[in-house]
Amino acid sequence: GGTEWGDVPLYLASQLLGAMIGALLVWAVYYGQFHAHLTDPEIVGTKSTDEGMVDQTAAPKAGPVLGIFSTGPEIRNGVQNVITEIIA
Repeated sequence: GGTEWGDVPLYLASQLLGAMIGALLVWAVYYGQFHAHLTDPEIVGTKSTDEGMVDQTAAPKAGPVLGIFSTGPEIRNGVQNVITEIIA
């Protein structure tokens, strides 16, 4: 195309900044849901501490919330995961 190579770093930085701002907005909009998901004993299914937070020793990890911002394999089989990424 007609894009000069001198403009490429600016475009890359702009894309990254836009992605970060988008992730921040998603976090801000869904903060209440994240908080409820990670702290409500009825949702998490564990006991809560005196401060109202979920007992982290018995609670599941933040995988479902983390999955909103990043992806990871459901089953950790390196060869199969690479093959599916090549096909995709």
